[in-house]
Amino acid sequence: MLACVSIDFMVPEATHADLLAGSYAFGGVFRYDDDGNSIAGGIGFGSAGLAFAGGMTVGPDGNIYVSSQGTGEILFYDGATGTPLASPHAGSRDGLFATLANAGDPPVGGPGPLRFGPDGKLYVSDFGGQSVRVFDGNTGSEETVAATLATGPPGGIAFGPDGALYVGDFGSASVFRFENGTGNFYVTPQSGGLLTASSLLFLPDGHLLVADLYGNHLLEYDENGQNPSVFATIPPMNTPTAENPTGTNFPSDLAFDADGNLVLAVLGATNPPDNRGQILRFDLDGNPLGDPPGTPVVDMQPTLSSIAWIKSADAIVGDYDGDGNVDDVDYAKWKADFGKRVAVGGGADGNGNGIVDAGDYTVWRDALSGVVVGSASGVAVPEPASIALVIFGVAFTLGMRGRSNLYYRTGGQSS
Repeated sequence: MLACVSIDFMVPEATHADLLAGSYAFGGVFRYDDDGNSIAGGIGFGSAGLAFAGGMTVGPDGNIYVSSQGTGEILFYDGATGTPLASPHAGSRDGLFATLANAGDPPVGGPGPLRFGPDGKLYVSDFGGQSVRVFDGNTGSEETVAATLATGPPGGIAFGPDGALYVGDFGSASVFRFENGTGNFYVTPQSGGLLTASSLLFLPDGHLLVADLYGNHLLEYDENGQNPSVFATIPPMNTPTAENPTGTNFPSDLAFDADGNLVLAVLGATNPPDNRGQILRFDLDGNPLGDPPGTPVVDMQPTLSSIAWIKSADAIVGDYDGDGNVDDVDYAKWKADFGKRVAVGGGADGNGNGIVDAGDYTVWRDALSGVVVGSASGVAVPEPASIALVIFGVAFTLGMRGRSNLYYRTGGQSS
């Protein structure tokens, strides 16, 4: 049996995922590399009629979907170039994927956060109403409403580890859990000081992380939606004004990066010329990252409402460290990150499911076989029995680490 590859060296960070940042005021999408440098492939101001980007996601097809508040539309663009795609609706202009038509006043909805579900359908928070609306992921045709709130409008949406739909309720300062159209409180009103659940994200341990738009902090809840704690407080970096006397940054959207850290978009003050859109990065313990810590990945004038990661155009299958080669260092990256939730298709997520798992080892192994003939590289590829032991060992370590983190966060109280 071949021995597993040694990883007695520093595991590098992944660098082959691009960061997309939707701007509410600008009405476009900026594109950056992992270090926050502007690169090509964004979406220009007003492209395909885009007005006030209220939400954004990358679809299973690798393309970019954006909520256009003001026009009540969902627009979509090529993931590599940012150009509008041909509409699935006959006679419609390029870029139009779906329309949130309402019978009442106003005549169109106000699409906000949006996510593709595990069923491949697109779920959209309707700020112009009190529901999460659903569209076919291929045709853009509207289907049955997935969630309706009594007080609304809906805020951040996410699918939990249990497959259920979780929805932030702006009206009651809470989070609901919906299953088969029936909703119940998951985070009760104003629990932990919650004001506005603008974005939801489940952590690897099953805890829920909530970006509180008006509370200016990130709140963490346990796997039952209870025991709230402040995960991180966003420092007020804007100039106080009459409309925003505390200089609140307004945290708007959360995502994992390619290494399993957290990135957070903030709107900043919303009155020119004091706009201050930013993207911040945190580790999974809520510590600010950067050099020095807390330095924004992106700091700009246009307000930033939404973020998403997309695979770089020059990404190589199996190249998990982004150095342009498929080798044993990529195996080390996979082993070190096993079990992490990461940006879809970023880092060591070779199969694009957002989790570093056994399937990503297979992607690396197959890519290596395509690059290396025989054993000329000197890289020993582990056999299935060996890899099973690796997975068991890493999973055990992650489990113990989770217990340790839980013990620490509860002050030594067991659960």
